[in-house]
Amino acid sequence: AWERGIPVVLVDSNVDTERKLCYVGTNNYESGWNAGIKMAEDCGKKGKILVVVSSKKTNNQQERVAGFEDALQSCPEMEIVEILEGSSNMMQGQKRIEDALDRNEDVDGIFCAEGITSYAALKVMQERSDEAPRISVTVYEYGEVLAKGLENGYISTAIVQTPLQMGK
Repeated sequence: AWERGIPVVLVDSNVDTERKLCYVGTNNYESGWNAGIKMAEDCGKKGKILVVVSSKKTNNQQERVAGFEDALQSCPEMEIVEILEGSSNMMQGQKRIEDALDRNEDVDGIFCAEGITSYAALKVMQERSDEAPRISVTVYEYGEVLAKGLENGYISTAIVQTPLQMGK
């Protein structure tokens, strides 16, 4: 399209290329940074964190995780113990989170860098309600189900991605 003189506008996911007119969407690095700052506050600037993405190769999630990791640099007592891939599959994400929590019994936080694993983390916290109060969960996305998760204490923070909610 670009070579034929058709303007290219990227929406939601950016690509590092000069063959675009502009990008409209979230600054993923900055939102990851903000998620990291909030996680550090929630955990008292110390603890073990699980990071969950759909794929380590997805550009927007790479940027979010990079921002999150950079924010935690100022907290030497915080450690990312695993980065899990949920493959944009609710059941697979849930299983990976459950297995990681079984391997790492002293996890203090879970950071979900995309929407589907956010719902998976909520489901895990609901099923492990005895652990939910001590584990800070930061998710991407916001909707009725995740709002209830926030209200009921299964989720600590939601990074809003819908334009209407972002505007509010």
